[in-house]
Amino acid sequence: MDIENTQNNRDVKKSVLTTVVAGIIVLSVLILWTRQTKAPQQAQTSPTPDPEVASINQEIETLNAVNLNAELEAIDNELEGL
Repeated sequence: MDIENTQNNRDVKKSVLTTVVAGIIVLSVLILWTRQTKAPQQAQTSPTPDPEVASINQEIETLNAVNLNAELEAIDNELEGL
């Protein structure tokens, strides 16, 4: 009789433990999923164009990255002319 009670207690403990572990897993997955699906709310502002930034961007686009030595020589020549 004591052996049966001990076995039943173990089965109950295993069932409770399994339920708790499964609940923790489900809760963790739910929390991670909600964090990933939340989109941060950002204020929608249109950037004002800065003439200096536009000038720098235009110079970057015109750089010839393949022929870096020629670009550096052109910069040296410009600096010497100042």
